[in-house]
Amino acid sequence: MKILIANDIDESLWLRKDGRTWSQRVFWFADEGDLVILSDHPDEDFLRHVCGLRGIDPTRVAVRVCPPGRRNGNRLIAPDALLDPNFIADIAVGIGAGPEIVSLFPSAMVSEFAARIGLGSRPEGSEFLAQGGSELANSKATFRALAGGAGVATAPGAVCRSKDEAVHAMEALIGDGHDVMVKMAHRGAGVGNELVLNTGSTAPANIGARHHYRLDAGPDAIGRYWEERWLWASAEGRYPVVVEQVLNVRQSLYVELLIGDASCDLRGVGVLSYAGGRITCETLGLAEIPEPQARKAVDDATRLADVYRAMGYRGYFCADAVMTDDMHVLFTEVNARTTTGSHLHEFLDVQAKAVTRENDIVVRQYADSPDWSVRSTEQFLTGLANAGLTYSAASGTGIFMAIPAFPEQSSGSFLYVIACNEQEEEEYLRKLDELFRSIPDQG
Repeated sequence: MKILIANDIDESLWLRKDGRTWSQRVFWFADEGDLVILSDHPDEDFLRHVCGLRGIDPTRVAVRVCPPGRRNGNRLIAPDALLDPNFIADIAVGIGAGPEIVSLFPSAMVSEFAARIGLGSRPEGSEFLAQGGSELANSKATFRALAGGAGVATAPGAVCRSKDEAVHAMEALIGDGHDVMVKMAHRGAGVGNELVLNTGSTAPANIGARHHYRLDAGPDAIGRYWEERWLWASAEGRYPVVVEQVLNVRQSLYVELLIGDASCDLRGVGVLSYAGGRITCETLGLAEIPEPQARKAVDDATRLADVYRAMGYRGYFCADAVMTDDMHVLFTEVNARTTTGSHLHEFLDVQAKAVTRENDIVVRQYADSPDWSVRSTEQFLTGLANAGLTYSAASGTGIFMAIPAFPEQSSGSFLYVIACNEQEEEEYLRKLDELFRSIPDQG
């Protein structure tokens, strides 16, 4: 038996306003007889969809909803909700001997939850998490220090703990003619990244940065930039800031491992595509990366994972990297938590070491289009079924939902996966667009 906790990143690091949709990817990890803890009631259509794809009876997956948190209600699992004494007492009854604890994010509250229901030091790495280890493991500043110590290449730059240090680091890069990426220690999906451009530079579209800033040609432009942006970049002075050179990126990729007490096991690899500073799709496998660079990425990511294992971290570990125009592999950050691809590698059993596609099947994950008018999981799944596009395990092709739709959000609320012959992908995308662009807005 497993107890699966559908928590989001700790609000002490940064706060997603509403994690109810994204957290339901937890069902991809659930088996019959497991208990899933959510912040709110699940999307029943999505639960049936995932269980159907995995051959699981949804009625045999128990779901419990935390009491509302004081600040976040049912939007997120907060410590005061998960650790509510009455909720803890209720969960502790009848859990049997030694259930495994699985969480989407390695939070200190998960370690405390395990102790309060009587599981002692479970899960693995609890002692590390209990002392705030998730902040350390997920910090982009810590990553640069550990990568440097492990001999894993990163973009030229520095970790800065004051405005003066940040000015110095940026002046060195700008002075050499480079544009600069400023990174918050804790944010995701490019939200905490700002591209700082020299006068006359053009912003590259294939990197993850939600914010852009163009330096003026006047004196002390860099000093003025940091007077304006230091508090944002440092989260009101709480964390150091990364300042690094913008690279000429050919491809962005990742290597995901599972870190345990005894080993670091490869679980998945993939390529990330960007447009306008946002991820547009995720391709499972490294067929788009030449074999020598793919092998180096896996080797260096494993070396990094071994360092984090020695530090005390246990759990999912995803190392992000880029392949530059001159074919070098440099790492950009790590995510010590489950990602939006962790469950896909589990479900599709993608061979992480492979760098060629089996049977020429390409697997990509997309966000729903802003041009669509999908308002519910049921609407999307029914549309797929009527059009004959639903994923088939027998053929290994078709479309399925990876994260459910969120009716309160107009677009970008859910993720779906296309598995097909590469030559057929454009036709799949065209059919989806025709199918859902034509549905009238029910909201």
